[in-house]
Amino acid sequence: MTPSKEERERMVVLGEEMAISIAIEFNFEDHELSGMKQEYIEFARERLVDGTRKPYFRAMSMLYYIRALYGQTNIAFNLEGDNRKTNILLGNDYVTRLERYTDIRALKAYVLALRAYRFIVDGDVIDMSQEARLKTVEKDLVYATKWDIDNYLAQYALALVYLNKNYENYNVDKAIGLFTEVLDTKDRKVPLDEYMSEEEKNRIISLAEKKLELLK
Repeated sequence: MTPSKEERERMVVLGEEMAISIAIEFNFEDHELSGMKQEYIEFARERLVDGTRKPYFRAMSMLYYIRALYGQTNIAFNLEGDNRKTNILLGNDYVTRLERYTDIRALKAYVLALRAYRFIVDGDVIDMSQEARLKTVEKDLVYATKWDIDNYLAQYALALVYLNKNYENYNVDKAIGLFTEVLDTKDRKVPLDEYMSEEEKNRIISLAEKKLELLK
């Protein structure tokens, strides 16, 4: 019997929930899970892809698939050799898709910051000059900090851009201001916290503190 529209949607939602659980909660070092690691990973990726497709375009499916393509979580894709370029570029495309299909500003800002980091860290596999990459990253991150004024990840990344002495928009004062804004979120609950773990947030804040100390 062919499932109804409502039943198919319920299956997509359930699949998304299971995939996210696998991505962030499963411990594949556990003896009971280790033998099925690849099967679980493939299952989770497939369920997320289901959620990213028309007519669903589910934001969390797209987010966790992006994170996997960028080499994050338990279901990370391989970022070595030829796979590195393929997966990074596909992740970049999914960021654009997620921007288009969500109205959640904090989420838009978060994925833009994730993409910016990939441009910075993996720029050697992206067919763009350093100057072009920096301009692209700056543009994305400026949008991100406007969409979510407390996005400490985007603020930190944008500060690093302004500290690049080879960039035409090099500006230490802007960088200091952005690092200071990062520290301002230290003891506050902000929208980005929904997508970042406490450990990840503390790491960004610690890095910003160190940068400020060096600059002063």
